[in-house]
Amino acid sequence: MNTTKFERIVKELIGEVNRVRLQAQQEYAETDNVFQNFEETAKRLGISREEVLYVFLDKHLRGVARWIRGVKNQRDAVEGRIIDAINYLIILYAMIRDEEDKFKEEEEDL
Repeated sequence: MNTTKFERIVKELIGEVNRVRLQAQQEYAETDNVFQNFEETAKRLGISREEVLYVFLDKHLRGVARWIRGVKNQRDAVEGRIIDAINYLIILYAMIRDEEDKFKEEEEDL
């Protein structure tokens, strides 16, 4: 694959990742809190929001792994699993940044 085609695919993928993220955010976050779904599930299960995210991410990664091993006919398309996995990693990145911001705020209050 040449660079031009690869760059086009990346641009298309990033657009689709953002479209899916926005749609999911509308479905799963009834408030302005983008982590609402993860935090509510975490509270019910007694685990962290990051652990909830990992469980969701792991489901998609397992599907990708099965596709790589040759299981091409799955309920969900591998491309959708990849898009969801990218979105979960973006959300995890945002959770990390959120924790860092909270830590900085606490330090400033001391």
